[in-house]
Amino acid sequence: MAERGGSSGGPPGAHGGAEAGGYERFLQYVRTATDYERQALSAAQLRRFDLERMRRLLALLGEPQRAVAIAHIAGSKGKGTTAAMLGAILEAAGVRTGVYLSPHVVELGERIQIGGRPADPAMLGAAFAQLEPALAALAAEGAPPPTFFELVTAMALVVFRAAGVRAAVLEVGLGGRLDATNAVQAQLSAITAIEREHTQVLGDTIEQIAAEKAGIIKPGVPVVLGRLPAAALAVIREQAQALAAPVLAAPAALEGRVVALGPGGTLADLFTPRRRLERVRIAMVGEPMAGSAALAATMAELLAARAGLPPIPEEAIRAGLAHARLRGRFELVASEPALVVDVAHTPESVAAFGRTLRRVYPQDRFVVVLGLLADKDLGGIAREVAGWAAAAVAAPCASPRERAPAEIAAALAAQGLRAHAAPGVAEALETAAELCAPLGPRARIAVCGSVYLAGQVLRQAAAPGGR
Repeated sequence: MAERGGSSGGPPGAHGGAEAGGYERFLQYVRTATDYERQALSAAQLRRFDLERMRRLLALLGEPQRAVAIAHIAGSKGKGTTAAMLGAILEAAGVRTGVYLSPHVVELGERIQIGGRPADPAMLGAAFAQLEPALAALAAEGAPPPTFFELVTAMALVVFRAAGVRAAVLEVGLGGRLDATNAVQAQLSAITAIEREHTQVLGDTIEQIAAEKAGIIKPGVPVVLGRLPAAALAVIREQAQALAAPVLAAPAALEGRVVALGPGGTLADLFTPRRRLERVRIAMVGEPMAGSAALAATMAELLAARAGLPPIPEEAIRAGLAHARLRGRFELVASEPALVVDVAHTPESVAAFGRTLRRVYPQDRFVVVLGLLADKDLGGIAREVAGWAAAAVAAPCASPRERAPAEIAAALAAQGLRAHAAPGVAEALETAAELCAPLGPRARIAVCGSVYLAGQVLRQAAAPGGR
């Protein structure tokens, strides 16, 4: 979200030019910028949200968003995977494409990708050097400095313009109506799913959350919808009708059906308004991936038609989906015992993670390592975990908004699950390994509950001597 006033960090001063220190200055800036991904919002801060500072920043940068055709994706879950899939399909069709994702799992560069590759420090440094005069101009006008998310969103658009991309896929950070990504004019919008999440920001009901996400719908611009609760669908259709925005909604207009799941990917039949694709191989593993793939394929067809891009052949859809990957989505880590990492963090997504685990590994038993932020549905998630885990270890998330492991362990134990609390991620993995031992050789560790926890585990696994 974009906020007016009250930011704590300030721009480091204008330097100008894509000099070698741009990346270091960028890192210095983001360490001091207000970061609402890591800190809670107060009611007073919520009342100050708008998009004016973000729009002004883009104007000072020469409106980089106008150089590309934009697809804008919101949703409670599945928006990152849909964005990655859409980007890969467009690339496979010969369209140079940028994808903006949030949050990152392991490395900051994951947020800004071109052709499926994260932006490197040189690209980020050059983009920040272009932003510095704009930051100085904002400060001279008396405006508070941009938040972390506003800055990185603007950097993504600058990177895309400099790289000459023809299409950009933007994932909403939070909600939609007041998200920094909503300062752009998209040629296509999508809402992947709606669940009760971020209730302190988006509202307590499905209808309120749907209204916030429907804020990305633009006049006359088509919006593609995944499977949504009836209450959410009614709110979104009303907003779309008011804006004369055509609606294409699952399952009537598009659908994905899982044929088979395995550790190497998902096999699915996909249905879009223009074609039926059978036995499509999707690189990412999981029951929800079929629906995300159908959304991405439909969006690729629509964006190409609306933005004058090359037509999307069937071969591009198949090639893109076979290639698209995202960190922390049923990610397998070679270890002993075996480890599966997923960013699932709502009751529904944790339940889907459990179903996928049991379908891919029907003979295995699972010890879950669970970490949660304080705003997540602890009771609902604990109930779902208890439905498929043999034991559990609660871990911290390295976030100021984390929920105490002892509280998580207590909720898991209340569901009848053998649960332990660990003081750190390394200790949690060690305890999980010990709990796997009596379960036999087919026991696995399953990590879920938080993007921050997934990132910690994956970084530790990649370190020398790591698990």
